[in-house]
Amino acid sequence: MGVQRAQVRGRFFRRNRTLIRPWYERNAARLTADRASLAECYPDLAFHIDDSTGAVTLQGDIIIIPAECKISTAIATLAKFPWDYPGSEPEAYDANSRFRPWPGKTLPDRHITEQGRCAFGCLRAARGTRLTR
Repeated sequence: MGVQRAQVRGRFFRRNRTLIRPWYERNAARLTADRASLAECYPDLAFHIDDSTGAVTLQGDIIIIPAECKISTAIATLAKFPWDYPGSEPEAYDANSRFRPWPGKTLPDRHITEQGRCAFGCLRAARGTRLTR
């Protein structure tokens, strides 16, 4: 005879599923604070919310001014926010694939995947510290 399992009931098994609202609706203060911080440090970046899917992205240019030459360079950036932000870090991308591998190296050597995902310093923002230049 087969082994019979007891029925499991508890907080993980809900009969009626409730709709979980997007993070920006659950924590409107977080979205407001992030917008203010970005406007101060990176005025060319803007949040975009897709009402039909609930997806949140951050798009725009980050202006870099190297100390050596003082000539500004705009880097097109796209950040995709996970549904559980700030619990998980946003994914940042080089939107126009501007960065290339160094001679004899690969993109991962520059901390960029072949799909353009890159290190963006989002971990600090996701953990609640202030964004800085």
